[in-house]
Amino acid sequence: MTDEQHRIGDDFLTHVLRGAKDTKVEIEMLDETYREALRLASEAGWEEGEALLGVFATGIAYLRLQLEQARVASGATTKTAAMDELAQRYMQIESMYSVLKFRAYAMAKDRQILELHVAGLRPDNEGLRQRVAQYREEVANLKAEIQRLREQNQQLQEMARLPSAYQEPVQERPDGKAGWCRWLSTVLRRP
Repeated sequence: MTDEQHRIGDDFLTHVLRGAKDTKVEIEMLDETYREALRLASEAGWEEGEALLGVFATGIAYLRLQLEQARVASGATTKTAAMDELAQRYMQIESMYSVLKFRAYAMAKDRQILELHVAGLRPDNEGLRQRVAQYREEVANLKAEIQRLREQNQQLQEMARLPSAYQEPVQERPDGKAGWCRWLSTVLRRP
């Protein structure tokens, strides 16, 4: 479906659905009536979720037809005028149905394409999840290593500050390198 077709379809749906909102209706009925409605809806090709709505809408259309026939019978309108009005309504409904059917078809195609894309992305997603788990494990190991090295560094710094009991006295050298030698001998000593 092209962008232009989407725009035209969206404009039409906006016009058709202007002011539309849903309402939940709960009614009690006999089980046999409910099962008969489901059976008739199934024969009409409706899915169970659409069955009661379809039966309800069909009932409304039937009542509308009965009222038009009563208007003709009472002389409130002519048969031709009633037929013209019903034909106009029928054309309007067919037009809406055609657009909705095409939109449903386009959406079904888009859904299939999306399912293919999702199916292709699932292995990538799983691979990335595994890699993230590996990275998390590596990060935990690196944090533990950093902590161990910090502790070791702290111990070494403390050792460098404390003079050792067995440290030999440093002789002053004539070239003035006594301080450097003292520091080097302290760092190189191992406990």
